[in-house]
Order: sequence, then structure tokens, then C-alpha cells
Amino acid sequence: MATQTTGEYLLLLPEGSPVYLYMRAVGREMLLQVVPAKYLNILLAIMQQESGGNAEATGGDIMQASESIDGNLGNITSAEESIKQGVSYFGHLIEIAQELNIQDIRVIVQSYNYGAGFLAFAKEHGGVYSEEISNSFRQKMQDEYDWYGYGDPDYVAHVFRYLNVVSTEGSPGVFRFPIPTTRPYLSYGFGSRIHPLFGSEDFHKGLDFLAKEGTPIYSSIEGEVSVVRNESMGLCVITRLENISVYYMHLSATNLEEGELVQAGTIIGLMGNTGYSTESHLHFQVEIDGTPIDPLPFFSLDDYDR
Repeated sequence: MATQTTGEYLLLLPEGSPVYLYMRAVGREMLLQVVPAKYLNILLAIMQQESGGNAEATGGDIMQASESIDGNLGNITSAEESIKQGVSYFGHLIEIAQELNIQDIRVIVQSYNYGAGFLAFAKEHGGVYSEEISNSFRQKMQDEYDWYGYGDPDYVAHVFRYLNVVSTEGSPGVFRFPIPTTRPYLSYGFGSRIHPLFGSEDFHKGLDFLAKEGTPIYSSIEGEVSVVRNESMGLCVITRLENISVYYMHLSATNLEEGELVQAGTIIGLMGNTGYSTESHLHFQVEIDGTPIDPLPFFSLDDYDR
């Protein structure tokens, strides 16, 4: 297994996993605690490993973060508290790793299970994760504290089975920003709004970015292309990968064809004003298992204005 630094990771959870429902809450907490957005999917994969997102089965502690407070179980009784503490603890591990100049994300992930002491131990042994180092630390803790069965020595493998490396270049987030050549204005976010054309309240299922007509739009992730033209979406390109669908709506033009495969960074088309639209913009929408999610946490605040 090659050293994996902090690149982009695609989340590959079991279909219908409750973890997807917490994506927005985790992303919001990361923003509040200034934990870089590029770690979002890693935290969600940790949640999948720790609880599968099942709050009832874990007494609310879906991140299994209680022990990171004072070493005891039962301190956390709600998903909200668990996310707050889990993000805080992961952010703390990142800070220690930076101080020790550890760049292997797997060391940080294993430390979420073993505790921060594993970071210093890994540093003493080269700063790169390996199964041998993981097992050595576990044996050390068992010998010193008579703690049989300490931690999960295969925690990295268990977490990373829910992740796939997308890229290590071109973006500070989990997905590439679709409009990298300019800094667009975010006119509408994800959630309830008053529709600009019809004046009625509706639920906005994506993000609207304003820029000049003809601005190039790039694929956020890889996928298979569908091209749709209809009254509401106008010219729309949809990419699909596993259970993830990404919509790029209101385009003025595209050269892509039905069934074509694109990589992250491929030109999708040009920004336009087609369909139900009042001005040149991109409606960017992400669905997982057919359910729209808020994609804003995927991106850096430096990508756009608002």
C-alpha cells in the first residue's frame, strides 16, 4: 500500500447507509472547528466503521468519541454531541500530526482508534503507517497496561474499505470545484428558498453559481455521462459513478456524448442560461442513492464568493 497523503477520497458506503444523512452536519461542524473540508469523507468513513450511523444502537455516540474526552464510555448521548466531539478529536490529531511532520493520513486514522500516543510512536518508526507498526503499538500497550485486546490493529483497512482515492492534485476538497477558472458568486445554496421565477417556496436541491455565459465547467469527479435537454434543466450533463450522480444544469453547450466516460477535470460544457433560469449560472447538484445532498462542504471557501 503506497503512502496516502491528504488527497481526495471518494466515499463508497453501503447502499442506504444512515451515515449519508449526517454528511451535512459533519461538514458544518468541520467549518465551525476549522477542520479542512478535504477530510469530510474520511470522517464519514470513520462514522461508518464506528456505528454505521446507527444512533439508537450506540446510545447516540455515532462517532464513538466518548473515550476521547476522558477515557470513559457513556459521556455522549446524542448524535450532535458525538459529531462535535469526533470532529474536534480528529482535528486535534491533525494538529499533532502537523507538529510531528507526519503526512500519512493513515497514521491519523489509526490514531482515532488507538489514541494520540500512536502518532508519536509512528514518528519514532518513520512516520509512515504499516501493519507492523500498528501491531507493535498494540503489543506495547498490552504489555505496559495489561490491556489485552487493545484497539483495532486493522482499523485503517476497516475505514479505507469505504474510501477510494480519486486524485491528489487540483483541489483542496473531496470533489474538484467545477468552475476553477474564475471565482463565481454563490447565489443560492442548498435548502428552502423562494423560487426566482415562480415566486413560490421550494426546496433547492443544489448550488447555483453565477458567472459569465460561456465560462467553462469542469467535471468534479469521474463518471459516465448522460446528456439531458428539457424545459426545466435546460441543457444538462449528468455524470454517474457507483451510487453518486452529479448534475450540471443550464449549460449553453457541451461536446460530450451519451455513455462517454469522463475523469475529474474534464470539460463538461459551457455555462449558460437555458431552461428555467433568469441569468447565466450553473446549477450543481449531487445525489447519493437518488437523494440530493448539500455539496458545499466539498469545496473551499476560497473557491467562490457569496
